[in-house]
Amino acid sequence: MADMWMVRCGKNSEFIDNFIEDKIVAIGWELGDLSDANEYDVETRINNAYPERNNISNALSKSIVWNFVHNIKIDDYVVTYDAVKRVYYLGKVKSDYKYVEGIDNTELINQKDVEWFPNTINRDDLTITAKNKLNSLLTVFSLNDVKDDILNVFEGKIKVQNIKNNDYSWIPFYMEFADKLLEYKYNRNELIEIVRHLWDNIDMNMPLLETNNEIVDIDPFTIFALFNK
Repeated sequence: MADMWMVRCGKNSEFIDNFIEDKIVAIGWELGDLSDANEYDVETRINNAYPERNNISNALSKSIVWNFVHNIKIDDYVVTYDAVKRVYYLGKVKSDYKYVEGIDNTELINQKDVEWFPNTINRDDLTITAKNKLNSLLTVFSLNDVKDDILNVFEGKIKVQNIKNNDYSWIPFYMEFADKLLEYKYNRNELIEIVRHLWDNIDMNMPLLETNNEIVDIDPFTIFALFNK
């Protein structure tokens, strides 16, 4: 059974034309050819390439790179987002991982070929559950738990989802989110580093939170606001 993945196309969707016109998905991380690399190799290369980053940031990078290189398979579905047009593209992976040596833009150095479907869907046409899942700040992540929702919208089986006054389906998600934040109650420096890393890897610029964005502390409401943005 085909899996479904989100692969973001750079900050502010700056590489959306490359993705669609060149029929690819791609990520950066100049780590050399990873075709034969195991998880330890990927971790080691990331730590060596980015020694200034802490262990949490590099562990997140390792997970993203590993998913892209080895876990996204031929015939899996991939989704990417055009933040300007506010539409999602859906495609199917058509090649194994390839390292494009000598490419001008190293943000596209690790690639997989994709056959993009001709139609797109507006973000407003998605179910609330799918929207919440797609709000993840990671560059690459699984969409398997909302795959059917997304496919049904692309295939026209679900029309525009109107939020009704009594629709509170978002509550369990935010309750779980709040519980997760409690784990960092006495370790907010680690939480700040996670937030910084995530915003480094999404298609939006991090809002200015402090002068020069030198964040010394952070509260749960700011985390919620960053997530909802």
